[in-house]
Amino acid sequence: ACDASIIPMVLGSQRQPLDVGRTKRLVTPALLAALWARDKGCSYPGCGRPPQWTDAHHVRHWIDGGTTSLINLALLCGYHHSWVHQRDLTATVTAHDVTWQT
Repeated sequence: ACDASIIPMVLGSQRQPLDVGRTKRLVTPALLAALWARDKGCSYPGCGRPPQWTDAHHVRHWIDGGTTSLINLALLCGYHHSWVHQRDLTATVTAHDVTWQT
């Protein structure tokens, strides 16, 4: 395979993919489970929407080179997902939480 490439991947303790780099834009089930555990719902300050009502948001947008990884994703409800995009808000993401610059 002349066009083959090596794709680095970060795995969790149960060998579940937590960082698929730029190979996939959409979040894997294992990565979504990790987001649910970390964010526990919408990560926007003051919002109490549960994880079932959220989507994964690329903090550094996919089109701008952002990766599909735990350190570049945050859960947002539909309202705050639109809010963040309309105002071009950014966030700092760590292994334990998300801090939005509002």
